[in-house]
Amino acid sequence: PAESEAPGLMSAPTLFVFGYGYVAAALAKLLLAEGARVLGTARDPLKRQACAPLGIHLVDFADAAAVAAALAEATHVLCLI
Repeated sequence: PAESEAPGLMSAPTLFVFGYGYVAAALAKLLLAEGARVLGTARDPLKRQACAPLGIHLVDFADAAAVAAALAEATHVLCLI
């Protein structure tokens, strides 16, 4: 079936990044412009807060439940740690 006939089957790609830093930020900018979602981990709470308004959902790597929940939404995973 065409995309319009199969709602929900063609959802936006979602990248989960372990270790969101410089490289991930550059990639996220490109992916967000294409309509993708970006999730990941960051230890620094200020970085997590700063990324939220950009549409990037970062969780604390030490929070296993939050990591598992975000990872469950991913269609792609990138490890930068």
